Amino acid sequence: MLEKIKTGWEIFKISMGIMYEDKRLLLLGLFITILNLSIWYFLLKGFGITEELATLWKNTSTENAWESFFWHNALWFFIILLISGFAANMLQAVITQIVYATFKQTRITLSEAFNKAFSRIGGIAAWSFYDNSIIFTLNLIQEWLDEHNLPTFSFLFDMVEGVWRFVSQLALPIIVLEKDQPGAKEGLTRSWSLFKSTWGENVTGSFSFSILSLLIMIPSVLLALPLFMAGKFVSGMFVIIGGMVIVQVLSHTLLGIWRTTLYLYATEQLTPKPFADADLSLAFTKKHLSSLT
Repeated sequence: MLEKIKTGWEIFKISMGIMYEDKRLLLLGLFITILNLSIWYFLLKGFGITEELATLWKNTSTENAWESFFWHNALWFFIILLISGFAANMLQAVITQIVYATFKQTRITLSEAFNKAFSRIGGIAAWSFYDNSIIFTLNLIQEWLDEHNLPTFSFLFDMVEGVWRFVSQLALPIIVLEKDQPGAKEGLTRSWSLFKSTWGENVTGSFSFSILSLLIMIPSVLLALPLFMAGKFVSGMFVIIGGMVIVQVLSHTLLGIWRTTLYLYATEQLTPKPFADADLSLAFTKKHLSSLT
């Protein structure tokens, strides 16, 4: 276990180095975060949900009122999730193209990366719909179970969501990078095949990025607590939101780098040059190799 944590830390440092070397990746991560926040804000406002939310907040409404608010607006939340998820995946496809070109030691301009990503827009749109629909459905089930005081079953569905994210992790790189231009269903099938035959249950890099998120949020919460206690609620929320924005920017960028690394390692047994000194085999539970190219 200690060895895997050490490897995860190495993967994190290498990924940060790649991001530092190519500032476009960080800018794309920032753009994804800003775009998602903008989509949620303007669509919530456009659907009239922000006013309802503000009323609930000011009136310190009961738990039942909040639950009613959620179910009443569930359809709008789903529509916003689909739109923001598609936008994020399109920009993640650009990150994938840039990282892939870097690992193959070729140069790609930002416009070329965007053009290649948009050439797969059909598959990306379909995948965004499937992925976000499943995530939203699982969250609806969890919400219903929580309301009916069934925390054990809610936890089980939380685990199902986690498994889904691991199983589908390579679907986007497959859709974006493979020459036969697979669609969403084919991308998921191949991602599932890799999950079963090549890397299994231990994804050290993803774990290390989750730990990173926690480490960033801890000081944000510690800084916000005195502000909350002093009655400066707005200032405290700004600190919390600032921490969340940093987490989102880094997560979008680093996970894009890591997914592309996983894709190359799983399909070509190719360890990208920046990761040459890190033993990526510790990030996988090997069974037998299966080439998808």
